[in-house]
Amino acid sequence: MVSNGEKFEYKISWRFGYEMIHCLLCPKVYSDKKPFRKHLYTHISTRLFECDVCKKSFKTKCEQKAHTNRHMSSGNKYKCDSCDKVLHSKLALENHIRRHKKDYTVKCDSCESGFYSKGEYQKHYNRKHLGISENICDVCSKSFYNKHGLMEHKKLHEDKEPAFHCEFCDAKFVIQKSFKRHLTVYHSGEGPKSYICHICGKSLSSKSYLTTHIQIHDGIKPHSCPTCNMEFTSKNTLISHVRTHTGEKPYECEICKKAFSQISARNLHLKKHLGDKPFKCELCDESFVSKGVLNMHKKTKHKIIATQAKVKIMQ
Repeated sequence: MVSNGEKFEYKISWRFGYEMIHCLLCPKVYSDKKPFRKHLYTHISTRLFECDVCKKSFKTKCEQKAHTNRHMSSGNKYKCDSCDKVLHSKLALENHIRRHKKDYTVKCDSCESGFYSKGEYQKHYNRKHLGISENICDVCSKSFYNKHGLMEHKKLHEDKEPAFHCEFCDAKFVIQKSFKRHLTVYHSGEGPKSYICHICGKSLSSKSYLTTHIQIHDGIKPHSCPTCNMEFTSKNTLISHVRTHTGEKPYECEICKKAFSQISARNLHLKKHLGDKPFKCELCDESFVSKGVLNMHKKTKHKIIATQAKVKIMQ
């Protein structure tokens, strides 16, 4: 078993052209990191849930709660002067007061985060520094930071009617979080915009989009490609660029199965199948699937260059 704070090690080998992961704590071999991480959790001997009263530790939150309830039967109550919370022992009250004072008893050597118990620290270390979570989907082995994330994810495996319907397109979702992400990514331009760039006057739908946009004006490019060192303003732009090196095309057209490296390119392609051309040229009767294609049409056919500040005729 692995003791408190000890780092996990593993060995990589190649078999039949595939990368294989060897656990150095037992003979197990895996071809994917997700089930390997799930397996590593079996080697953890540390109990993560600690009793506030007597410091006894337990493997599960349920065991810890049942144990703590036994202390409650003693009838001794201690009240916190800061928040009026009632605790069942002097030690529990002392531990609770530490949280108000941020008087940490354990500090993480890797990131300097502070914790009030060894159990909290070990839970943090497993999640953040080892990539191991006790919240693992038993269907697909995907891991989550907390139990709520796992429960939301499990809904994807259930045969349920989607409860969330997009008013802008025909997309449907089982999980509300996925629905909100869809609205932000695909339809942020169709809702109210309240964040205005003080440099060019462009309006954006969120503060984070505005921050990224202003970096373009300032020439700030914090994201660097590990292959060619090319720099980018946003992380998403970097990810799209990296795919030009790897050749990865994860977005597939459901109609003709053509694959794309960017989801925006896939969505643009899909509009061609659907005949959706909402961008109409005011100089002629032609319509286009995107504003970018419309601007290219104006440039080549009408000799007009469209910019955010002005429109000028090409000489």
